[in-house]
Amino acid sequence: MNSKLIGRLDHSILRFLHYVFAASEHGSFHRGALALGVETSALSRRIHDIEVTLGFNIFERLHNGVRLTSQGSNWLNGVRPHYEALRDKTALASSAAKDNSILHIGVSAPLGNGDIVELLYRAGENGSMASSVLVDGPCSLHRLGVLRRQLDVAFVWDCCPDKGCRSEILWRDRLFVCLPANHRLLTRADLCWSDLEGERLLVPQGKSGPLFDPCLLDRIGEIEPGPEIEHCDAAQVTVLTKIMLAAGFSIAGHALARSVLPGIAWRPLAGENSAIAVKAIWLDSNAKPLLHRLLVRARNMGENRRES
Repeated sequence: MNSKLIGRLDHSILRFLHYVFAASEHGSFHRGALALGVETSALSRRIHDIEVTLGFNIFERLHNGVRLTSQGSNWLNGVRPHYEALRDKTALASSAAKDNSILHIGVSAPLGNGDIVELLYRAGENGSMASSVLVDGPCSLHRLGVLRRQLDVAFVWDCCPDKGCRSEILWRDRLFVCLPANHRLLTRADLCWSDLEGERLLVPQGKSGPLFDPCLLDRIGEIEPGPEIEHCDAAQVTVLTKIMLAAGFSIAGHALARSVLPGIAWRPLAGENSAIAVKAIWLDSNAKPLLHRLLVRARNMGENRRES
């Protein structure tokens, strides 16, 4: 039998049984109907239909309510375990269907969410954006999130570990430097890492550690000459505020660098270590259609960038 038809039958049977149990618990068709948010006549009619099918009265009608007949009580006691199992099964099916319509996506903090939002619009239907929950954080936590099925997919730098996950490089992302609006280096069209020697790279840090991926920090730390790295017990927004106050600089992918904020300015990096590949990690066993539609869009985005 078609699964959708089974779902409709489950729902219809449950609704009728809801009527019977509500009337029994409240001792009244009227009070039972109020509890379920339906008309008293609808509840009474459905219970009558069930009684006709069974061939006996479930309830004895009284002037001030109803009470179970002996046959009705025996029948209800026998039906109760099946009713509860059917109710739980239907709730699980409904929860699974709802979960399949939402994507949980991990994003590496310096990447920014701009590209991901664009992908979600493309992966949606009828011009709407696909439902999603975006989670910022380092790649190590995102990998665990994917393995534990807390995340459907994560977009991270290529240097991030992906053991146990399916991974695919999508595009290369140029790095940009975020500087105070009056910084001396803004006279240049682009910058090299050597230009940032002695400058402080501000790294936001959350409860689980740096929000920048460790592999990226290791790569920057090996650059000679290069910047000093300073960890800030603050979110990315607070770090941007510190930059406005000339306390240091930050780096990000082009999606985040497109943001326009007062007091800061962006310059692209040039030369060695000025770009890094972006990849997606997910589980092959994740069968959500929305996930695979998103991955197709991500591949197309990567191809378009390579051609441009």
